[in-house]
Order: sequence, then C-alpha cells, then structure tokens
Amino acid sequence: MTGEEAASGLRVLTLELTNCGTEPLRLDGYPSVTVLDGDRRPVTIAVGRGSFGISAVAAFDAEPQPVTVPPGGSAVTGLLWRNTHTDTSAPPVVGEHLELAVATGEPTRVFTPVAPSGGGPITIDLGSTGKLGVRPWTAAP
Repeated sequence: MTGEEAASGLRVLTLELTNCGTEPLRLDGYPSVTVLDGDRRPVTIAVGRGSFGISAVAAFDAEPQPVTVPPGGSAVTGLLWRNTHTDTSAPPVVGEHLELAVATGEPTRVFTPVAPSGGGPITIDLGSTGKLGVRPWTAAP
C-alpha cells in the first residue's frame, strides 16, 4: 500500500506490487479485490472496473494494457471510493483489510492497508455508497 489521497469525500488508495520472484510476471487487466471487515469477513459492496461511476478519474478509466513486471520490478493499481453516508438506518460500511489477487482466479493474499512511512491503518470507509472502483494494472512510475 503506497498511500491514500482524499478530497471532498473521494478516496484513492494506490497499491504497488513488487515482483519478488525470479521470472517476469505478466499482468493484464485488473486485480481481484474483496474488502474485509475487522474480523476478516467480506463486506457486502459492489466492486467494479474503472471509476465505476464513482467519479471521473482518467487513470481508472484507461483501457487495460498488458504489463510485464521483471524480477524486482513493480506495477501499480488503485482503489477508488467515496466516503458518503446518507443512510442513517444502517451503520457506515468500513473495511479494515483487503483480500487481493493479481487477477480473478489467481491465489489471494490478505493485506491490512497502512499509511506510508509507518503510519497507522487506513480504513476503506465506504459510508453508505457500497461501491469500489478498481484501476487496471500499469507499470510503476
């Protein structure tokens, strides 16, 4: 997890993958993402490709391109959501962990997002929106 940006309730979390293997890793498309609560149970939300109607963010809506990550190299993706809570009949939806796979059908790992430089945990604070957008893989800058 490389950081979070927030403005007007819009949240962007950048995720960086580093290839720790000895062979190149080919990525094409989007990672598979499941948001988990504090007990590591999936939260009920809609996860969609691109900005998913949350906000117009060009990097999220770019056409996926194949990315080859050499050993020691990196690629990035990101998550986009809005922290808006308008339904007072239910508590806000908050995720504390992420279950990620490089692509649908690949093995998953569970991560706890933390702020860069040893900061505290980052929550996926979806409010009552129930929507999460996923950016396609791109080569790391």
